[in-house]
Amino acid sequence: MDISRHILALTDKQLEQFIHRWARAKAAYNYVEVQVPGDAGDKGRDVVGFLTNKRHEGPWDNFQCKQLGACLRIP
Repeated sequence: MDISRHILALTDKQLEQFIHRWARAKAAYNYVEVQVPGDAGDKGRDVVGFLTNKRHEGPWDNFQCKQLGACLRIP
């Protein structure tokens, strides 16, 4: 089963929910907390996984969920 085709078919909101669920599942291994800021001022933070209780003051991962029409080109 090619899951990438299913992921590409998700709406923006569905993709964000998928990544949130994935990060929460991963939380059992790495993250102490996973958040979905979900407002217009989220500064590109669609899903955030905090590695310590220090939250933004410590190490954390940011997942920005975008569906693009083409691959990004790196110069």
